[in-house]
Amino acid sequence: MQINMRIFTEEVTKAFQKLSVNVSGTSKQVINAVLSGCLLLVNAAGHKAPKRTRTLERSIHIGGHTQLSPHFDSSKGYSDIGGAVTTDNLVKREVGTNLIYAGVQEFGATIHAKNKPYLVFKTKDGTWHSVKSVVVPPHPYLRPAFDQEKDNVAREIDRVLDQLIRQAGF
Repeated sequence: MQINMRIFTEEVTKAFQKLSVNVSGTSKQVINAVLSGCLLLVNAAGHKAPKRTRTLERSIHIGGHTQLSPHFDSSKGYSDIGGAVTTDNLVKREVGTNLIYAGVQEFGATIHAKNKPYLVFKTKDGTWHSVKSVVVPPHPYLRPAFDQEKDNVAREIDRVLDQLIRQAGF
């Protein structure tokens, strides 16, 4: 899933140039506007993530910007997802997690016994089970967050850039 937004028209670019503001992808203001929008996705996905241990929720972050996530802790088994690209005409950031089971939670899966004839596990009631496979139903959290927040992300980026313009005296 991606949100692709073209923020600057030629007219807007010229207006920023009159303000002596760099509108290229390397502009700190543009990057901050995009990060501000991405934080909306991080928060929404975290609220929708399954809550059993909250590890999945804590692992959702903006690629290349783990310092923005107050709960990010690499000792918990997750690391930066990367995806931060900045060029003269592009600011790209990815929101997600690289936990091994994140895709299973989002899309569901059937898990089969691999090296043994059965999967053996204990349920909350203390009962042990031996089965050849387990079906994990999907628990989508990222896709619904994306669908819910994509318009708000665009508005947030617009709000931050508008604030920049107003601070410049326009």
